Amino acid sequence: DKERAIEAFRKSASSNVDMELKGEAKFLCTKLEFDLNRKAENMKEILNIESLTQKQRDELYFYIASSQIDSGNYKMAVLTLKKIKYPDREATSTLQKVLFLGGMRGISRGSYKNAAPLFNDALKFRGFNNYIEIMSQYWLAECYYRLNKYHSALNILRELQSDSSFKKSNKYADSFFDSGYCLFK
Repeated sequence: DKERAIEAFRKSASSNVDMELKGEAKFLCTKLEFDLNRKAENMKEILNIESLTQKQRDELYFYIASSQIDSGNYKMAVLTLKKIKYPDREATSTLQKVLFLGGMRGISRGSYKNAAPLFNDALKFRGFNNYIEIMSQYWLAECYYRLNKYHSALNILRELQSDSSFKKSNKYADSFFDSGYCLFK
């Protein structure tokens, strides 16, 4: 029962017996509270505990970023994920995903100048999520087109059109239409 475990960790965290044990209890209590209600309110305070290991700090940053993603705050989530000193595959994959989502938010708002760097950053993490890779390229080409960088957009689209994964996507046919617009301009 997580509720009882939280109470036990709270009790240990409030004791003055062993500072290292107290820090570990606060860390575990905070993690369990996050698991129950997805709130990261106490996590920033816990990061100041000296006895935390770097692995624990990285884990807390990941939880904080998860909470920020849940609330749609992609910009803060990116900043928080970049604080992870030793990112594992899940943290890196999540960073790629959040960069892509931030880019898509920019596209939906017509903010192509702000979206393009997010797609470029998402493309720095090749090998994590192929769908995000090809869609980041596609939407980056769209940004370049909207920013009057037709040659750059066309180069990306031509590269994508030869990608076997992209050929299976719902944007493959659109990419030829988009290429035509680039050539027209």
